[in-house]
Amino acid sequence: MKSIFTSLVIVCALLIAAPANSPARAQRAQRENTTTLIAHAGQIAKTQVDSPTSNNQVHVINQSNSVSDVDFTAVDTEGNEVARKTVEVGAKLSGQFTLQDLFPELVFSNLSAINVQASTRPAEGDHSAKDKDLITPQAAQLAVAFFSQLDSRWSGDQLGTCSGTTIGSAGCAITAIAMAGARSVTNFNPASLNTYLKNNSGYSSGCLVIWSAAANIDGPGGFTFQGTGSIGSAANLKSLIDGNKFVIAKSTRFSSHWGIIIGYNNLGSTLSDFYYLDPQDTSAVFRSVPSNGWMNTASVTRIFQ
Repeated sequence: MKSIFTSLVIVCALLIAAPANSPARAQRAQRENTTTLIAHAGQIAKTQVDSPTSNNQVHVINQSNSVSDVDFTAVDTEGNEVARKTVEVGAKLSGQFTLQDLFPELVFSNLSAINVQASTRPAEGDHSAKDKDLITPQAAQLAVAFFSQLDSRWSGDQLGTCSGTTIGSAGCAITAIAMAGARSVTNFNPASLNTYLKNNSGYSSGCLVIWSAAANIDGPGGFTFQGTGSIGSAANLKSLIDGNKFVIAKSTRFSSHWGIIIGYNNLGSTLSDFYYLDPQDTSAVFRSVPSNGWMNTASVTRIFQ
């Protein structure tokens, strides 16, 4: 009887122990290497992959009725942002992203973390609707071009003279300036502005734009730099927009980032009436100034006309 029992135990153990290359073990390993992020309307969802490896995955579930932009930011062991990537996940869809596929150029042993954030785009519709993400430009909007720093026509161009830095990776400021200037300057886009700045001492430290220099591209008059400030109040923004001025404001979407405020809805009496374009987006998305938390009253600004 004892030998039969022992044999049963051995058989059970053999059945329970999965081989090293079994599908069950592979699935378990994948789950352990996967971080899940859920995107909701009207908020920014964030997570972090610490000590990332090339086979780590991020599973994004978009529960909203609009497209979600998912930003991946690679941070090295000294806390510096070394790379970023933005992907889109459609409404009510999900996506599985492997870090190696997103950042094939990086050595993962040199990284401390991959920061991930998801923001849902405002849906088009009536601004009076209950959903605070609904934004329809209607009251006042400046004539503006939309440019994305990720546009393949210039995203790979070296920004200034900084080796390894491109318009796609760090050209948000000149892209925002180009959006403002295209109204009055012909053949004006991030690439042409970058070339002008490189040839006319328009960068400091290699690739930090000198804001006033950018406005000299069409000579005196015309496109002009008006100075610096902060978003402050809705009344301040309204006076600038009504005065035909573009407000380029600091954004906390990344460690260093800028967007351009171009108009307002309703009476422009609250910050939620104002909307801006983000150079990191690949299409013209009207984002509300305060709703996503990337801009606030203290955000510094650069004013152009």
